[in-house]
Parts: sequence; structure tokens; C-alpha cells
Amino acid sequence: MGNPVSCSAELDCAGECGGLAVVDCAGTCNGTALVDGDNCTTIQPIFTANCTSCHGGNGSLFLDTYAHVTAGGASGEVIISGNSANSYLWKRVNNGEMPPGSNPDLSSAEVSLIAQWINEGAIEN
Repeated sequence: MGNPVSCSAELDCAGECGGLAVVDCAGTCNGTALVDGDNCTTIQPIFTANCTSCHGGNGSLFLDTYAHVTAGGASGEVIISGNSANSYLWKRVNNGEMPPGSNPDLSSAEVSLIAQWINEGAIEN
């Protein structure tokens, strides 16, 4: 961290001299809450509402916490931070393969938010 006493640039929300950390719409420094229309949305509620009935306590992939999402599953990582197009999780939700069966499909806005979250670094929110 730069010395705030001798810093000639602005301090960011993390206290870094000239740093790039910003406050998201939920008020979290370097958080990933995103503006969706008039709402401030975080990613975990999307996973909780649409994914954790299958990926929240059984099988090899858990999407019930940030730590589990970033840990991936038995086949490896499911997100590549900064690269949604090559992230297994986003590919599966984007092509409509997930969630399967009678589960409600993710909205296009939710799929876009997941891509944006991954592209922005998939930081915990």
C-alpha cells in the first residue's frame, strides 16, 4: 500500500494511493454488485435461486458460496476470472443447458450479469 501521508494522488476505497478500487452499487469496496435496471444485484442470489437445488449439497460442484464457486468441481474450475467466454459455468448457462429440466431458465439479464461478473474478475460480493 502506498504511504497515504506522502501520497500525491487520491486514495481509493481500499486506502491505496492512486489505487483503482471502487465502491460498487451495494457499497462494498471492490465488490461485484452490479446495476441491473434500477436494482443493485449480486451474483450469489442468482446462483441460490437457480442453481443450488442441484449444486448446493450433493454432487461434485457446489455453487452455494463464493469459495465453492471459485473452487470448481471434480472436473476442475468452472470460471476463468476475466474470461466469461471460456468459463464452463457461463457457457452452460448461456446456451440454456443450465439450469436443466423443469427449473426456470435464467433470464438474459441474469446470464449477462454472470458474464459481467466473471469478466470483471469474479470477485466475492
